[in-house]
Amino acid sequence: MSRAQTQVAVIDDDPSFREALVGQIRSFGFEAEGFESPHSFLAEDDVSKAQCLVLDVNMPKMTGLQLQRCLIALGRHRPVIVLTARMDDRIRAEALHDGAMTVLEKPCDPATLLKYLKIALRLFD
Repeated sequence: MSRAQTQVAVIDDDPSFREALVGQIRSFGFEAEGFESPHSFLAEDDVSKAQCLVLDVNMPKMTGLQLQRCLIALGRHRPVIVLTARMDDRIRAEALHDGAMTVLEKPCDPATLLKYLKIALRLFD
């Protein structure tokens, strides 16, 4: 599968960060779409076309980690890259235990993000 056909879903409640991240991912050559909340992502059923998720940890009503567990329970496991503005060992351990590929601190280094996106999307080649 070529990069242009891949779909990365960015779920983050901060509109300026979400749009900047979507733009950055597109500049890497990937198709990306942003969602303001886990509920908006689930409501549009974009789970079926998203091959990789980039999730913010702290969001109202449902956290990124709760979304990750919800998708696993629905049998829709996808590679997950978790982002957080407040890194701590508990968040990292919980995310990795639930299957996240990595936990990156906001703002994340573009080269590091690209590295993990390439790894995640290879799983769907």
